[in-house]
Parts: sequence; C-alpha cells; structure tokens
Amino acid sequence: MSGESSDSSDPILEESSFSGKVFLLGAPQTGVLDHQRLCEELEGRTVELEGDFNEDEENLHIPPVFRSESGDAAAIAKITRVSKFKASQVSGVVGFVRHNQPDTVTFEDKKILTLDSVETRFAIYECSGQYYLSILGKRALVNSISKIISDELERVGFTIQELSIEHDGFENIYRELVDYLRITTFSDYSNPTIDKKRLIGNGYGEEEEYRREARDGSVRGHRFGTRKIGDGTDKTIEISGDGLVRCYNKIALGEYLGMIAQYIIPNVRTQTQSSVFAFGSKESITSAQQD
Repeated sequence: MSGESSDSSDPILEESSFSGKVFLLGAPQTGVLDHQRLCEELEGRTVELEGDFNEDEENLHIPPVFRSESGDAAAIAKITRVSKFKASQVSGVVGFVRHNQPDTVTFEDKKILTLDSVETRFAIYECSGQYYLSILGKRALVNSISKIISDELERVGFTIQELSIEHDGFENIYRELVDYLRITTFSDYSNPTIDKKRLIGNGYGEEEEYRREARDGSVRGHRFGTRKIGDGTDKTIEISGDGLVRCYNKIALGEYLGMIAQYIIPNVRTQTQSSVFAFGSKESITSAQQD
C-alpha cells in the first residue's frame, strides 16, 4: 500500500492510494469459502521466514535484538487483524501480514543488519463464483509476501496462482473503464530488434499511431484517467500485465477491490507456468480466460 491512509475503524472504508497484485485462489473441494472459519484459521499465525537476511555474508553483523532464541536472525512474519468484510461488489476476509523488512547499514567496514517492522494488507474475496487474493504493496514486496500467504492458505486447502493480462484484456479494459489514456507500453513486436515501446500523451486512444502500435505489437500496460471509480472525480489508474493495479488517488479499499472485481478480473488469464491446483484441474475451478 502506498500513500498515507485515513483513519477508519472499518478497514474496508479506509482510503489510500492503493497498489497491489491480484491472484487466483483454487478453492477447497467444498467450493465454499467460510469467512468466519478462514478468519479463525489465519488469525495469529506465525511464519518463520528463510534466507531473507543474507546471513552467510562474511561481514554481515546481526545485532542481538534482531536474533531469535536459536541465534538466527529474527525472520518472523505474523498474520493479524483478520476480519470479515462486505462491500458493494465484493465480500470476504481482510487482514495484515506483520513482517520484518531487512536492510543494511555500513559501519567501520562492516555491514550491519537492520529490520523495520511493516504491515502488508491482504484481502480474500469471491467474484463470479471464484476466489481471489489481493496483496497490497509494491511489486517486490507483494511477491515476497505472496509466499507467506500461499503457505498458510495451502494449509487450509487453498492454492494460489498468478494471473496475467494480455493484449485483448487490455483492449477490453480500455473500452470499459478508460476515459483517456496517458501511458501505454507495447511489446511482442515481430521485429526482433524491437523489445518494447511506450506511448505517452493525453487521450490518444483513438489516434492512428496508437492503433498502429496495437496492431504491430501487444499492449502490456496502461496508465489512464477515469471517472468511473468511487465518487466520479478524475482518478489515475495504472494496470500492468502481471496483475498489478495501482490507483494514484485516494479511494476506499472497498472501491479499489470493487474496481478489480468489475473491470480487471473478467480480463485476466491464468499463467501456464503456475503450479496445478491441489483440488481439480485448472479448467474445472477457474472462470478466468485461458489460452
């Protein structure tokens, strides 16, 4: 999550400039998400992290305060403040992963480990009969936290699968959500000497140059303006091909998740390199588009 948040007792009403990735969840065989049971299963779970602090580095000093009882670096994450929520378009479970974010400082030619305790928000919710996970934060942080949450969800019968947005999905999002384009990234050109192009402007979606690039390559990301979210004021949204969705303006968490449910999820694809779900085939448990 980026940006400062407003105070609210209900986490779904909290406003911020949210950014995060969306994942597909493979549901247990029952096919039913029991919100209360999931809260109870996840609340207070402590996870020991592995290999995050480069302990093998010869010059890395770990202060005693950052060591566990066994003498290792205190690589611990805890799931906390898990609760049910219901918004206008989605309902499910929201919670936080409290974890140690490592860094180093140099003192007298020695690297000294520092740990900053941070909280990363997540939400598990249903959309069109399937279950999804949103983890809010910067891309690198989300990818790290997804492993923690994945292990805990697998413990209670869920599996996690990464999603992607392809060219056709971006074109659908453009028609349904975008009022005017600001930045578009293109790739997958037939010319092997061209890896990527970026078009920057304001409302160029109907220009021939945009259409030409969309024909010659594939859209891989949009930054755009829209008035279709929240209170109807102008908002800037960025969507990337790996399922990262960022809002540059403050909106309520329920509105952010509602935008994902209404406009993003209908246009995602499952990534073929992801592991097969534990319960049933991919085709039987996901309504996401597939190649």
